[in-house]
Amino acid sequence: MAISLKRYEPQVGISAETGTQAITGGTASAMIQAAGIGDQLISDAISVLGDAADSFFEHKAKGEVAKYEAYKQEWANDLEVKKQEALLNGGLKATELYDKVVVPEQQSFESWVKDQDFSRIARQQIEPDVANFGKKINASERLNVIKYQIEENNYNLQQSAEAKFYAAYQAKKLGNLDEYNKLTEEANQIFNDLKRTTKPGVIESAQSSLAYGIYNMESATFSNQLKNNQITPNQYIDGINNLIKDIDENKSIDRKK
Repeated sequence: MAISLKRYEPQVGISAETGTQAITGGTASAMIQAAGIGDQLISDAISVLGDAADSFFEHKAKGEVAKYEAYKQEWANDLEVKKQEALLNGGLKATELYDKVVVPEQQSFESWVKDQDFSRIARQQIEPDVANFGKKINASERLNVIKYQIEENNYNLQQSAEAKFYAAYQAKKLGNLDEYNKLTEEANQIFNDLKRTTKPGVIESAQSSLAYGIYNMESATFSNQLKNNQITPNQYIDGINNLIKDIDENKSIDRKK
């Protein structure tokens, strides 16, 4: 009589005596697939370990992300040093830093990230951060460019206003009152425009210094004329008194000086 043998059924997993749970094809499989081609051999070797694969790849990804974060901080510090060197020793203007220093350094940073053999798990965290970090750098540096451009423009305008102010003074000395009034109006218009794009009090202080400079030159002129007998003592006194009156009436003068 033939004996009926029970059909063999393949077993899944490892004996419960070992205390290791069976592989269910869950997170471990996904983590192994996400590990990337570079990790394929490792994936094959540890596939029988079940959930231990999760821990392996998570630990590996954390190390890679930490490496990236450390490099990012080092890169940011080096960028500031290179910007300062470009200003002090490279002959660049502040408005040129973005195009000639920041952009090339950003490209170098992104190339470094691409060249690293990071796993896919790590790249899922790193690549979005690279994009966001780049946007922050761009926004910050572009704001700096705008600020530098405004400051440079303000400086040039202030120089122009001061030149008109002194030219008006010379026109007045020559008796050309029309030119004096024209130049004075132009200078004051520039100063008023500058008050909108500078810190409070900066332009007022500049106007006060200009006025004092003019009055000091006038006073020195009267003194030289008196010394050379070009004017009488009474004319000298009248001239100084008129200067004092002008100073009192000049609203741009800072009386605290």
